[in-house]
Amino acid sequence: MKYWYVSVAVPIVGGVGILLRLLPDSTPTIQNIVLGVILGWVFLVIAYSMTILLRFFFIRCPRCGWRFGPGDFCGSCSLPQSRNKLAPADYR
Repeated sequence: MKYWYVSVAVPIVGGVGILLRLLPDSTPTIQNIVLGVILGWVFLVIAYSMTILLRFFFIRCPRCGWRFGPGDFCGSCSLPQSRNKLAPADYR
């Protein structure tokens, strides 16, 4: 989530660059395919970001009731999200 804009901006700039530099005289069908791939990628990144955002807001800790957020442990009571993970205090 830290650099999500890079995963959207680079394919857009790259795709437009391909269209303008490498395929300037191509048929509209090829141009539409390249634009469709670019928009498909942007849609996938936006859908993934929305699922992470919804997870951040709606998954709550059963122990303290606070939101888990994007981490593997609760930010306030350090309860792990799964049984296979150790709490940060157990890493000593």
